[in-house]
Amino acid sequence: MGLALFDIGLLDIAVYALTYEAYKVDSRTAYLLVPYAGWVSFATYLNGKSRISSQRLFVSLATKSPFDPAFRELGWERQKGQP
Repeated sequence: MGLALFDIGLLDIAVYALTYEAYKVDSRTAYLLVPYAGWVSFATYLNGKSRISSQRLFVSLATKSPFDPAFRELGWERQKGQP
């Protein structure tokens, strides 16, 4: 798991805890924190989705041969004179 995803996961927990504790003191404050909690949750989803997509791309590129036509379609073929 990536450090950024772990970090934002901790932020999610902290925001949910803050919203819960704020509700105990004043419910209006908690209602004002709900959009922020939603935004942080959405950011967590995007971070996780991005991490999964980048891992799949890395694995697909790592398993392809430079001599494979599908690899050449990506524009990653070697130029003449390059190792």
